[in-house]
Amino acid sequence: MKKQCMVCRVKSCGLEEGQSIKDCPINKFLHILGGKRSMIVLLVLEKPHRFGELKRSIPDISEKMLITTLHSLENTQLIHAQRTLGKELKTTYSLTEKGQRAIILADGIAEF
Repeated sequence: MKKQCMVCRVKSCGLEEGQSIKDCPINKFLHILGGKRSMIVLLVLEKPHRFGELKRSIPDISEKMLITTLHSLENTQLIHAQRTLGKELKTTYSLTEKGQRAIILADGIAEF
């Protein structure tokens, strides 16, 4: 039986005494998806999109914020960026398996 997390108090967390809150999986999840636009971008990416399509789908996001959000989601392996060389570089963004699981969690939170 797992011990209760000393930080978030969740038994399934697995954080041991003496570990930093940065190591808490619940805290990591909230940090990743707590970004102002992260969840919106994930929801739009239920179908793959190129950058311009994403920008048009989320009209109140600046280009800089969209780029920052995409980099963050890619670094945390929630999305995949497929880059194709041609006349110009084309990037198509899609959810990873981990990103798809985050969508399921978001649906549960929305029902709450």
